Amino acid sequence: YTIVEPLYCSGDAFIGNAIQDWNGQEMTQMGYWNAQAALDWVKSNANYCGHFKSVVVGGFSAGGLGTMAWVDTILRELPAASQAMLV
Repeated sequence: YTIVEPLYCSGDAFIGNAIQDWNGQEMTQMGYWNAQAALDWVKSNANYCGHFKSVVVGGFSAGGLGTMAWVDTILRELPAASQAMLV
């Protein structure tokens, strides 16, 4: 098995791409690009060969939002005989 777990840390549910001003401090939200980088890594490094036996996409709490936002893209880009989403 290969497990890829992007850590949730920017408060944007893996869909943000912005610089916010919070109390005079610039905060960068790059969750979209972090998620895309994780997907690109899987495609380049996980013995991909164009098809997996199975792919499971999961998330909980705030990560469940990112799971729902990304599941269609992930399952489309990582074809598999068996696909599932757990939230």
